[in-house]
Order: sequence, then C-alpha cells, then structure tokens
Amino acid sequence: ALGLRTRRTGTSVAVLGTEAVDGRAPEGVPRSTTLEDVFVLLTGEVIE
Repeated sequence: ALGLRTRRTGTSVAVLGTEAVDGRAPEGVPRSTTLEDVFVLLTGEVIE
C-alpha cells in the first residue's frame, strides 16, 4: 500500500500519482492523467 489514489476507468483501474513513488508503482500500461481524472479526484463525482 503506497497510499496512491485509484479510480475505476471502464474495465481498468487508473492509479494516480505514480510519478512520485520512485519506480515502486504497480505494473501496468502508463497513460497521461486526463481532466476527467482530476475532476473525479477533486469532487468524487463520476462523469457519465
């Protein structure tokens, strides 16, 4: 448990803030953070 925030994105899970854990992030395919990720992180609401 690295204390990273996660967000369900369709059939996958986005792990936010992995750039700050010095290579200790879980394995997976990296992608850029989107505006939707930030909105959900800040408000807790899901965009339909």
